[in-house]
Amino acid sequence: MKLPELKKKFTKKYVIRIIAGVLVVGMVGTGVSTANVFAAKTAQESTESTESTEKDSKKSDTKDSDAESKLKDALDDSIKFSEKEIGKEETVYVLADSTGKERKVIVSDHLINDENKDTIEDASTLKDIENVKGDETFKQDGSKLTWQADGNDIYYQGTSTKETPVSQTITYSLDGKEVKPEELAGKSGKVTIRFDYTNNETVKTKIDGKEEEIYVPFAAISGMVLDDSFSNVKVTNGKVISDGKNNIVVGYALPGLKESLDVDDSDFDGDVSIPDYVEVTADVENFSLSTTMTVVMNATNFISKDGDADLSEVDDMLDTLTDATDQLKDGSGELADGVDTLKSKMGEFKDGVGTLKNGIKDYTDGASTLSTGIGTLKSGVDTLAGSVPTLISGVGTLKDGSASAAKGASSLKDGAGTLKKGAKDVSTGANTLSKGASDLSTGANTLSTGVNDLSTGADTLSTGASDLSTGADTLAAGASSLNTGVQTLAKGVKDLNTAVNGGETTLAGGASAVSAGVDTLVGKLGDMAATLQTKKDQINANLQANGTSIENAQATIESLKSAQSNLMNGIAMYSTNSTGATALFTQVGQALGGVSINSVDDAMTVAVSLSDKIATIGQAQGAVSAIDEAASQISDPTTQAQLTALQAGAKQVADGAAQASGAISTMAGKMDDLTSGSGQVAQGASDLATGAGTLKKGASDLATGATKLKKGAGDLATGAGTLKKGAGDLATGAGQVADGATTLHKGASDLSDGLNTLDGGIGQLKEKAGSLATGAEQLKSGTDQLATGASTLVSNNQKLNDGAGTLSDGTDAIIDGVGELSDGAHQLADGITEFSEDGIDEIINSYNGDIEPLVDRIQAVLDAGADYQTYTDIADGVNGSVKFIIKTDAVKAED
Repeated sequence: MKLPELKKKFTKKYVIRIIAGVLVVGMVGTGVSTANVFAAKTAQESTESTESTEKDSKKSDTKDSDAESKLKDALDDSIKFSEKEIGKEETVYVLADSTGKERKVIVSDHLINDENKDTIEDASTLKDIENVKGDETFKQDGSKLTWQADGNDIYYQGTSTKETPVSQTITYSLDGKEVKPEELAGKSGKVTIRFDYTNNETVKTKIDGKEEEIYVPFAAISGMVLDDSFSNVKVTNGKVISDGKNNIVVGYALPGLKESLDVDDSDFDGDVSIPDYVEVTADVENFSLSTTMTVVMNATNFISKDGDADLSEVDDMLDTLTDATDQLKDGSGELADGVDTLKSKMGEFKDGVGTLKNGIKDYTDGASTLSTGIGTLKSGVDTLAGSVPTLISGVGTLKDGSASAAKGASSLKDGAGTLKKGAKDVSTGANTLSKGASDLSTGANTLSTGVNDLSTGADTLSTGASDLSTGADTLAAGASSLNTGVQTLAKGVKDLNTAVNGGETTLAGGASAVSAGVDTLVGKLGDMAATLQTKKDQINANLQANGTSIENAQATIESLKSAQSNLMNGIAMYSTNSTGATALFTQVGQALGGVSINSVDDAMTVAVSLSDKIATIGQAQGAVSAIDEAASQISDPTTQAQLTALQAGAKQVADGAAQASGAISTMAGKMDDLTSGSGQVAQGASDLATGAGTLKKGASDLATGATKLKKGAGDLATGAGTLKKGAGDLATGAGQVADGATTLHKGASDLSDGLNTLDGGIGQLKEKAGSLATGAEQLKSGTDQLATGASTLVSNNQKLNDGAGTLSDGTDAIIDGVGELSDGAHQLADGITEFSEDGIDEIINSYNGDIEPLVDRIQAVLDAGADYQTYTDIADGVNGSVKFIIKTDAVKAED
């Protein structure tokens, strides 16, 4: 039958809308759930105070946790509720025993503040209301609440004793015989687990002129995870999903719907029905069940897209249902393709993790190399610091020598002045001698006496000039050596200046970077202290939620241990003295705040729960001790003093490096003056040697002439001409002596000035040598601290490499998980196709009854569902949504 013909035939059979809607919920029940059933604070408080004890080994605990996680995944909250604007979202957590009997109800409410209002009006009948995600406060007037929201959403929770709209009863059978859950634990055989649901929420309405009672439509979806001890698993009104190791069972029911519509299963064709229970059968070895979860939701949310039911839109609904099914088929196919793509890329992901691991290894190797380099630097700095005293001593010696040289040069300058004056006098006398040669005959006697004196003086002058020439040569050689040494010293200082101040990374810059890094390290340690305090406050808040605190934790543990011991004593004596045991149970229950303990089973349950609470408080104690120890280490005066010394040392390194850099730069600038002065000294000494040689020659000529004069005095008349020539020669030699004396005086003056300049430069070098010593010590201290820090860095290399190895090892597990995900995506695509081909067509063709009389009932059911928006209360004009999550205790054998 073609779809248009089918639509025409069922134009007024409105029941298609509700039945199709609710059965869609059931058939895709594996996709309905609550993400994060026990989120944030609710999870911690509810599980600590109400869940059954975990007696099994750590392996068994992990197994149960995995099972519960898979169950939550199977009940994924993928179906959207009505698209009307919701102002209040409510989730009701029901903690129940293994038979489904309620033990505690916790309600979490979310007030949505899309308009960023300062205040939000709300209504609630909850007790013990607490803001769980912020510090916003509220005022209460009866059931009316006014929240000071300050533009934020509000998340709060409380407790309630109000009856839930749907309750469940779970029964267990072993080999056809009904048994209690505690009797079933650890047994083997054919097991049946049945969920029966009771709809407790009704409204009265007029139907065909009569007042009828209509149930608010709810969909109940129950699920459980059965491990590999279960086989041949079958479910009535549900389906089984296997992941290879576990069977995830999900079933659905619509309690009260058949009664509201006044129909039964015989009104439907084939296998289509409106279920009101879920039943699971299986063969089991050593029965154990970690938990079951049931999600109860307003079925109207799945029937009407906008929450306002209108049965006149059947045609549009059928089109939408058909289109949505096609989209679901296409989407599941695309999902499978996308997962295949993800699976194909996991090789690249694994390669990337390998690259990361290798990169971390390269980093740690680099850190080790850095540490070795810092050790080498430290050794060089130690050598430099040890050489500075020798340098300072040499500068002092050089200063003393330059002062002595300057003093001798000054004396030489004075002697050269005297020599210059004497040479001038000699020249004048020689000229006079030449002029008086014509009067030789008159002054023969005087000449004879003068010639004798001249001969003696000339010999003395010749000897002195010879000595002077030898000394001047020695002085010139010394001045040349001094100039060479000064040039070498200047080059060394300039090379040192280039090494310290001329590179891309200067000594001062590197030391400054070290100082900044030390400051950052100290700051991070300060932040760590604040973080530890925050963790301690969080632990204390959790302890307070359990009725104790950090200060009272030990006393609370002792009190709980005492109560537990009394319970165990009562259990032991119950068989012989039930009255005394019961009295002891009552006494312990009162001490625990009014806990009801009426039997040995109750006593065992409470004793086990006390073990969990004792362990929780003990773990918190241990965590606080560890935090206090870490905080104490950070705040310890010795640690702080070391950190302060580290900062000061780094600062001293930076300052010392800057000072050393400046001193070396200044020294390099003075080297030009020093080299210039030493050059002048060498030139003056050379000039002095030249003048002394000339003087020596003149003195020798004078002695020769005087000898000739003395020898020719007897033959005065004959030797007059010779005397005249000798007198001329004498005048010439005297002039040369005068010139040499002038040159000697100038060289001595230059030598004196150059040595004075040298002495000043060496004095400045000596003054700066002290700063160099200080800077070298600061540099040595800084490198010692740098070496210590590098050693600490290297000590953590192994932890970093171990973490990278763990990540690399986990990559294979991720790849395996993606493979399982790919298999599941293809199964989903196949299931959606089967659902489209079998489910929708079967739904549309299944109902045979006369639909006209049901119109009012269907509309009444839809209206009842649309009106039910909260379990507690809601403010006027606000739309709400509510869902219920029922979690049962585990069924396990006693150890």
